[in-house]
Amino acid sequence: MATNLVYRFLAANDFRLLHVSPGEGVQQIHARLSHATVSDDQRLTYETISYAWGDPTPVAEALVNGLPVLIPANTEEVLKRVRLHDRERIIWIDAVCINQIDLHERSAQIVLMGSIYAGSLRNLVFLGELDENMAIRVLGLIEAINQDARLETNDFESLDATLSDNVVSEKRSMTRFAFEVDLEAELSLLELPLLRRLWVLQELVLAPQSVALLGSIELELSDVLLAIRWIKYKQWNLPLPSVALAGRNCGQFLFDFVDRVHGYYAGSRIGLDHLMQCGRIFEKTEPRDGVYAVLGLLPQDQVFDLRPDYTKPLAEVLVSATRSAIDNSQNLELFREIAHREDDLEYGNIPSWAVRVDREFNFLVDGEHLPGYHRLPESSRDVQSIEWERADPMILPVQGITVGNVVEVTAPLQHNRAQRVSADQLNRFCMSLKACCEAAARDCSLEVSLRGLAEVLIAGTSIDGSRADTSAIDAAEELIAYLGEPREPTESSHALRKARVRCEFGSAINRRMFITEDGKPGLGPRVMRQGDLVAVLRGASFPAILRCDPQGRHQLVGEAYLHGIMDGEAEAMLDAMRGRETTFELR
Repeated sequence: MATNLVYRFLAANDFRLLHVSPGEGVQQIHARLSHATVSDDQRLTYETISYAWGDPTPVAEALVNGLPVLIPANTEEVLKRVRLHDRERIIWIDAVCINQIDLHERSAQIVLMGSIYAGSLRNLVFLGELDENMAIRVLGLIEAINQDARLETNDFESLDATLSDNVVSEKRSMTRFAFEVDLEAELSLLELPLLRRLWVLQELVLAPQSVALLGSIELELSDVLLAIRWIKYKQWNLPLPSVALAGRNCGQFLFDFVDRVHGYYAGSRIGLDHLMQCGRIFEKTEPRDGVYAVLGLLPQDQVFDLRPDYTKPLAEVLVSATRSAIDNSQNLELFREIAHREDDLEYGNIPSWAVRVDREFNFLVDGEHLPGYHRLPESSRDVQSIEWERADPMILPVQGITVGNVVEVTAPLQHNRAQRVSADQLNRFCMSLKACCEAAARDCSLEVSLRGLAEVLIAGTSIDGSRADTSAIDAAEELIAYLGEPREPTESSHALRKARVRCEFGSAINRRMFITEDGKPGLGPRVMRQGDLVAVLRGASFPAILRCDPQGRHQLVGEAYLHGIMDGEAEAMLDAMRGRETTFELR
């Protein structure tokens, strides 16, 4: 092909624009490339494109500068959708405007992408091709959902407080939609591939305006994202296929970052630690893009040592990003994103404390965040000064105290593909929990509080997302006692349905419960095991599970919930040990 003839060398701060010739239907794409320069002084007359690449294999042929160029199938589909029938359209689209086989050019152009989107007239967001009937149904659903939100929040005046507040970071509705939801249209909306694409985040945040293209329909992108956010609020416990679940979660992040009025981050300074959460949720085709795809949203003083370079080893990129995020946030909240899988700690070459933004959240094995509304007080989040230059770059020294040693662990709580725990699965888990308590009593003379176990199982959470009340803990306690014995499926199902009216077990999915040497029950990562320790780290608002190695260094296994220290007790422990904390060298 003629790739080398099409792409002329780009000077510093230069980028290419694609002039798409008029055309219709299945006619081949004809276009030409021109060079432009990023400038603060003028706004060029071009539009940017946001879309999901899909399979990046170049299989479709377009004529660019009169020469054949292979592009991905989705790129061809987008170009045919946005080209005009009567005049030229000037756009920027990554798959064509960047020479994708030139790694050095790709790295240099990624640095400019934020400016390219910010300097455009508007951004065209290609949600995907739906048949006309389904597109109309999806549009009708979006309008109905947003009207529901409007009525329930006094014309959106109380939307922010309805979705979250200073106590509960993510509230849940206890009422259903007042209309019959078109479930097929809802799945079509939530499964749109664009919602899960990481690169689209900075594109939507930085563009001066974004217009969504759904089939032949144009609508405001803000309406789409609001509808998805309201679905998450109203239908938080609706069983969904994994792709739809991912779309719903990513859509919530997009709303929180993109909506300049009601988004969770509206008016806030966005840090690398916030954006690395997205790297774990959204899809990317290149592992390093878990870091590189969000850098355009950050000031240069936060990313000076993270300049995109696709020749760097992945471990180096993840370590640099995690260190930078901790340096800039001055806390260890990012450790909430640590989610190890089988063999990561035994055979992986990436430090246990580096956040794995190179891979997406996997509903089959990864656990959701533990609740954050009764975290440790703000005063415990200050991080001691860390002299990075004196340390091995793969070792992170943190300070804290040990608050427990793990003597028993259960099997992990499994779930089905819709991320719902079945009655049979919960029955097996409760029997494993009972066996754990019996072993602790037999081997360590420990008596574990059933009440404490119940609080831990629901991670101190009521079904509306608020702090668990007596009723929720009572329901969990009754369920644990009943399902601790073998039950027939009908018996288990009846008990589970009864309990779900008052409590929810989502925080325990893909996690293990454990017991410490002083009889405290807790909830921890799937990969934890006997012999691990529970620590309170200065700078973190949650207990952490650590694993000591023969050299005296530690691996970070993940976040935990430990009964008896979640309401300020840990702060008192830290204060009592101030100046005498242990330095844990995390590897």
